[in-house]
Amino acid sequence: MDKCVENTFYIIFRIQNSSFYLFQHKNSFPLQILLLTLSLNSQPLISIIIPVYNKKKYLQNTLNFVFAQTNKFFELVCVDDSSTDGSFYILNDQLKLINDYKEQSGSNNESNQNDSFGQRENDNKQLNNQLRMKMKVIRNEQNKGLLKARQIGVEHATGEYILNLDADDLINKRTIEKLTEQLRKHKDIDIIHFRETILEITQNGGYERNQFTWADPQKYSVVKKPNILPLITKTGMGFSAHGKLIKRSLYLKIFNTLQNDQHIIYSEDFLQTVLLYEQAQSYLGVNITLYNYIQREDGAIMQVASQTQKRIEDLIYVTKSLKQLVSQEHQWDIMKNVVTFMIQASQHNCKIKEQFYPLLNKEWKQVLKKGQCQSL
Repeated sequence: MDKCVENTFYIIFRIQNSSFYLFQHKNSFPLQILLLTLSLNSQPLISIIIPVYNKKKYLQNTLNFVFAQTNKFFELVCVDDSSTDGSFYILNDQLKLINDYKEQSGSNNESNQNDSFGQRENDNKQLNNQLRMKMKVIRNEQNKGLLKARQIGVEHATGEYILNLDADDLINKRTIEKLTEQLRKHKDIDIIHFRETILEITQNGGYERNQFTWADPQKYSVVKKPNILPLITKTGMGFSAHGKLIKRSLYLKIFNTLQNDQHIIYSEDFLQTVLLYEQAQSYLGVNITLYNYIQREDGAIMQVASQTQKRIEDLIYVTKSLKQLVSQEHQWDIMKNVVTFMIQASQHNCKIKEQFYPLLNKEWKQVLKKGQCQSL
């Protein structure tokens, strides 16, 4: 038996499928390495999914906030949807840096076995924290759209829960820490909905922070089915994919019901959020702000003038999908929200109004008037 392990007893156990703890009677370096190995090989509780398409300008800053998490025991899955601006190379370079750091840190540990135990203990705590984060980078050879890119990310994830992050937004440094705390308090919850802020870019390049009230939870408590879906369909709040921690098994279930070949750019978050809320058995709203939505002039809403027809096509697909997949009792509330969303989206420029309002009058007037979905 190794002299370092001799006369040493230890207990290893798992908490929340995420952490290993070690109690030692005698300090020994090999046992610390054992702890580190077990921690690295255990499955993360949370996977962050970042779909990426031509976000080179903002991507590194988004990643920096992810890497700065106080709790680094999570998985990061980035799906590059065939970017043409070099976004993929940022992801690939970052992945290489992480892997090189892990290899270098492991090598340094082996060479520092003669250091004092106190120094080794401190170094290994830091190393353990840094190396617990896992990163995956996936590249689509052809552009598949945001809905499919998100699906690919979820399918490659190993965490029990999914946290969506747009490639040009920011999460707070304690986001994973705070969400992990909530999961320990509320075991087996399906959806955790938290608060967001909207950051508007000022003229000097800084940020002006405002509360993102339309995305906030409607109840700061646990809600059970069948009262979950009405939280958003009756209020029109919280349709975004971000701002929520969602059980991965729910995502896999709804993706099985959708067309795998459908190229969706706009309103995919509306579609998936409604389906997720209908499938969920439990929901928790928490009064904690953990996400920062960056409002930019080159954002998706601002770009609709050049892609008006695509937006209309996607909205029609989303609406018809919801009509087929959502129970009849909720369809009228969903339709009202769709029409409201379409009107709001069309207010950004005259070109959309010219093409959009005739469509509303033709396709949606009867739905609004009769309160039913037969016109679809």
